[in-house]
Amino acid sequence: MQTQENQTDLLRIVYTPNDIARLTMKVIEERIAKKGQGLRTNIASLDKLLMPFLPGELIGIMARTSNYKTGFMQFLARQFTQQIIEQEAQNEMVVYVTWEVSIEELGFYDLAYGSQLNASRVWQGDVSPEELAKIQAASMHRAASPIWAIGHSLTRRRELQKLTLRNVNDALVEIERRMDWHPRAVFLDYLQEIDNAEGQDRRERMINNVEMAKQLARNMGCPVFMGMQAGRKLDERSFKLPAIGDGEETSRLEQSADKLIALWMPKNNLAIGDSVPEIGWKVTDNL
Repeated sequence: MQTQENQTDLLRIVYTPNDIARLTMKVIEERIAKKGQGLRTNIASLDKLLMPFLPGELIGIMARTSNYKTGFMQFLARQFTQQIIEQEAQNEMVVYVTWEVSIEELGFYDLAYGSQLNASRVWQGDVSPEELAKIQAASMHRAASPIWAIGHSLTRRRELQKLTLRNVNDALVEIERRMDWHPRAVFLDYLQEIDNAEGQDRRERMINNVEMAKQLARNMGCPVFMGMQAGRKLDERSFKLPAIGDGEETSRLEQSADKLIALWMPKNNLAIGDSVPEIGWKVTDNL
């Protein structure tokens, strides 16, 4: 038997014709007011196909290992952050959630990028006084950049033993409630590494985490970008750009994702100067 409180909760998911018209007009008016604020990658050919990235969308970023999946998501995060700064948007941020690397490693990539120094040398501490000054300047710039991070720290190791998407959702709700900061975009790096709830096998974990990522996009009212590993069957093909069915245990992605960006760096499989099968482009360091 339903209690009065449960019956009230059920009515919250029911929308009258008047509700539908009113809420839809509200969204249209918000889109008009924010016209031109759609998130851009600043890659012209990609923006032409995928613009705009809309609130509530789940966008998959799929690649095999070492094919720029994390690097591309970090690139997008910087592009979106720059748009927030240019638009002088108040209390808006980009959130990068990492399971694969520590917060310090994530920050290290930002500082190496900002100082334009060799990343491997910086990581090993092989830095001159002049280079250290550049890194310190990059650190000040990073401190003012509205890219927030959620993950584990090398120096604060015992604060959170498991990081689930429910933790992420609850943390972002608290940030909005207590600090009044709202995410313009959320990045999840990456699907196969996300901690799962108890009692799930690997396949159930993937299905549930894709569904929870989509729900996170709806709850936060922003696009969510989820990195995902392509399966080994891709290695058997001559043309190795992933398709939507190539994700590891990600069949749910075909129903839940709104857009998919697939990545391949041909130099990982072919010699520089070779022709890429099917399209004939020449392999370079930057293709």
